[in-house]
Amino acid sequence: MTYTKINIQTREVADRELWLGILSQQEAIIGLEEVTDEGIIAYTGDWASVQEEIEHWSQQTNVPFTLSEEAEQNWNATWESNFEPVVIEGFCSVRAHFHEPIPGVQYDIRITPKMSFGTGHHATTRLMMSQMKDLDFKNKSVFDYGSGTGILAILAEMLGATQVDAIDIDEWSYENGLENVNTNQCKHIVVAQGDISWVQAGRQYDIILANINRHILLESMAQLNSFLPQDGQLLLSGILKLQDTHIIVEKAKACGFEMLKQTEDNGWTAILFRKIN
Repeated sequence: MTYTKINIQTREVADRELWLGILSQQEAIIGLEEVTDEGIIAYTGDWASVQEEIEHWSQQTNVPFTLSEEAEQNWNATWESNFEPVVIEGFCSVRAHFHEPIPGVQYDIRITPKMSFGTGHHATTRLMMSQMKDLDFKNKSVFDYGSGTGILAILAEMLGATQVDAIDIDEWSYENGLENVNTNQCKHIVVAQGDISWVQAGRQYDIILANINRHILLESMAQLNSFLPQDGQLLLSGILKLQDTHIIVEKAKACGFEMLKQTEDNGWTAILFRKIN
């Protein structure tokens, strides 16, 4: 399969935040990467489905873009050549198999850095991991919705979760998630390819993790509520602070959640909710 690489060319912070919001709402966008001071790179396997939207916003914002084709077999080498360890000081690290262990962290996660979104470099993944530090995962069941590389599921098990379901709609993410779960010798994680309908009716989790785009979060909010018991916790990211926060919070409240905590990083935010009804 050949993927289309979309290079959004802007040095303006406000433009980059707007474009991240636009791209994160497109289901056909399978990966996003911020390029410091240069713009944004996005990847899609279905350019035709996003072409009209991207061309429209390019005209509206006066921000140019270029396209190039990327063969699937080239992605791994590209990720590896650019991948550097991610460290949340004193808590956890995310490193590739070819890096030396990071000293001074409690949890060491090893991944094979392929094209799956969620290597720890993006602000949303760092925000999720940082908030997970303060949650009680011991003997808990966890649903990682839109699991990507499987980092959050792996960290949840390391923090004491005894049952973790990690699903992603993308086949490559599913395969990479399986690989990373095995690399970290996890015993309590089920990795599956599918959407939210994969969860069986009546299934309940103590904690749900969802680092995914705004469109999917809004569409899935009521179902996510049904997967949690009273006082169950829902941790969300993939949310732009300025454009998305109020929309996500209003939807969550309407679906029976109350907001407990919000953290921010580089224009993005992660929000922790509790089910109250």
